[in-house]
Amino acid sequence: MKKRLFKIYYFCFALIFIVFSFPIVSFAEVTDRVDEIPDYYKNNFIAISTPEEFNDVRKDLDGNYYLANDIIFTDEMFALGGEFYNNGAGFNPIGEDFSGVFDGMNYSIVGLLSNSRNAGVFKCVSGKVTRLNIVNYSCSIITASNNCVIGGIASSVIGPGSISYCNTSGQIELINSNGCVGGIVGEQEFGSVITKCFSSIDIICQNESGDMAQGSSVFGGISGMCSGKIDNCGYIGNISKNKIAEGGSIPIQYDNIGGIAGSTFDSISYCYFAGTITYPGDSYGTAGYVSATLYRCFSINSVMFNNKTHNGTCDTYSLTESQMKNPLSYIDWDFINVWEINNNISFPTIRKCEQSEMGFSGGNGSKDTPYLITSKYQLLNMSGQADVYFNLCNDIEFDETDTKAGGVLYELNFYCECLDDNDFKGIFDGCGYSIKGINYIEKG
Repeated sequence: MKKRLFKIYYFCFALIFIVFSFPIVSFAEVTDRVDEIPDYYKNNFIAISTPEEFNDVRKDLDGNYYLANDIIFTDEMFALGGEFYNNGAGFNPIGEDFSGVFDGMNYSIVGLLSNSRNAGVFKCVSGKVTRLNIVNYSCSIITASNNCVIGGIASSVIGPGSISYCNTSGQIELINSNGCVGGIVGEQEFGSVITKCFSSIDIICQNESGDMAQGSSVFGGISGMCSGKIDNCGYIGNISKNKIAEGGSIPIQYDNIGGIAGSTFDSISYCYFAGTITYPGDSYGTAGYVSATLYRCFSINSVMFNNKTHNGTCDTYSLTESQMKNPLSYIDWDFINVWEINNNISFPTIRKCEQSEMGFSGGNGSKDTPYLITSKYQLLNMSGQADVYFNLCNDIEFDETDTKAGGVLYELNFYCECLDDNDFKGIFDGCGYSIKGINYIEKG
């Protein structure tokens, strides 16, 4: 009996020792792992697993990449003598024009610092960035500048570029400076799409000396200057700008500050703002300046738009905090496929995208090992493929939500000729399965 008690005691002691011997990892550094890398990625994408490999993405801006794990940037890397010191500017944003594909695989890049006037993880995106988490991002501009364009993912995104399923946190600070700043991008041009993204980045602008740079502030929780489409996005950070100091010369009415976008000239739909805006002038829950369509957008205790500059169509709502935590408040929102919410406890969050929107479920495209298609996105990825073999592995059915904002056909600008003879020159075997419910969208 004594031996048995001794063995039990020894086992418990050993277990406690093992558990407490491992380092404690903060939540910001932990990401839900992707169980398996698709064969398509193994054959056509480059794996990124270190800060140095990530920095090298700039060497091939047309390439396709995926994160193989979380990437942690340390303070030492940005200190004097560190590999990313760059004369105090920190990480140099990737590329004048990143036209490839970057899939974060739901992993995180943690602690990145970039003090450039055109700051972001990427400088400009015309390709696709998806499933990437940016944690504890930092940018600080301390010299007067009137042309800052800064975002948590990219300085700018241009058509036909897209950013999807990305999340950002951290802080962007401007001292005596102005420009376009957003939690996801600073500036978004026509033809681009930001969808299913979330940000809690704090945006802070201060005029400390009265020497504020000439220009205006265009700040938004998702996009600063928005000329593209934004749908199914949320912002819960804080945006603040202090008064013009004595001797300053910038009237506050030049600024456009909104919870989702500073200014918008296209469309914002199915978005919400539940942060704070601190500003001596007017500020607005969805967008500061509206010359577009706002649809099914919600803000916490806010005015929805500026009547003096409203030239678009608005379908927007102001809710209390308790209403913002109730899914029944969000008219026509998709809480099955896009959003999730802990009823009456938290604000909505974007559902994690577990399956890649790029590539295929298997195969290498050869006659003996065709690419395997199991989803809507993979079906549309056949466009432009030549002399490649495909097998359909199950039925695929489209519905009316696919042509609405946030839907697969809407996001990919899927037109009648998308899979016609001019684009598709591969070999497709339906294997007896069906494709149902496609509604074509006429171009223009």
